[in-house]
Amino acid sequence: MTDEWALLRKLASRENIRFEPARLPTRKWQTLASGIRLSYLDWPDNGPVALFLHGGALTAHTFDLVCLEISDCYHCVALELRGHGDSDRANDSSIGTLVDDIAAFADTQDWSSFHLVGMSLGGCVAGHFAATNPGRLRTLAFIDVGPKVNFESTAPMRQFFDHVRSGQSVEQLVDSAIASSRSADRDKIQYRFQRNLKTTPAGVAWKMDRRRPADFEHILGKLSELAGLARTISCPVLIVKGGGSAVLTEENADAFARAFPNGRWQIIADASHNVQEDKPKDLVNLLRGHFACDGPG
Repeated sequence: MTDEWALLRKLASRENIRFEPARLPTRKWQTLASGIRLSYLDWPDNGPVALFLHGGALTAHTFDLVCLEISDCYHCVALELRGHGDSDRANDSSIGTLVDDIAAFADTQDWSSFHLVGMSLGGCVAGHFAATNPGRLRTLAFIDVGPKVNFESTAPMRQFFDHVRSGQSVEQLVDSAIASSRSADRDKIQYRFQRNLKTTPAGVAWKMDRRRPADFEHILGKLSELAGLARTISCPVLIVKGGGSAVLTEENADAFARAFPNGRWQIIADASHNVQEDKPKDLVNLLRGHFACDGPG
């Protein structure tokens, strides 16, 4: 083990998650037929495949604690969407193109079927993938996202990302995040920023494509389409709401779950929008039961 994983080991201990160096992931890249090279974290192969898709402005590392725990029985792969993390930047990052990336990536891996988990932006992509690729998913899970979201509640997060100034250090950004949220966990914020930021000659910068503003109108439009697409998705579906998140209301989570032939929803108490970071063990417990809905293996 190198110092690269020291903070993850500390966080795992606090969350009662086993930390074993032999179960840490390998960073890999896959170039698709389109020419786009996608980066992903490939955890040890211990069973059926579970593909994880992160939210906007995050990276594959947002699922590290979850994958560390659930990779005892599943082959976890955390993919970085184009324009995020170490994946290539591209002029087209529309939801349809991201869905095509997922399909092409799954083809390169020769996956006949797999479990798919998507958080926020990743959930929008996951839902559209499920609707346009019938029969490919064993189960589908949405983390704190649905057709109707409270977009205004994300304004503080979006403003924070927009106000990273050249010359700032990771520690200064962590201090700013802690100051803006009294309930923030310093170690978790530190780990997120270590993984989501890169060092440039001018200082730190987010590991995401910021050459043009995010097209939130397009993303929200594609989210709203999920309400009508839900009835076409036959695999078991789970919607997870962060108990402390204002992004998805209980009413909207319930309505979304009811739209699927085989859907249900659960709240994870004391979790923000980033459920996978705040309550990884609770999320894993839900995912274990959800994945088992597909049957043995």
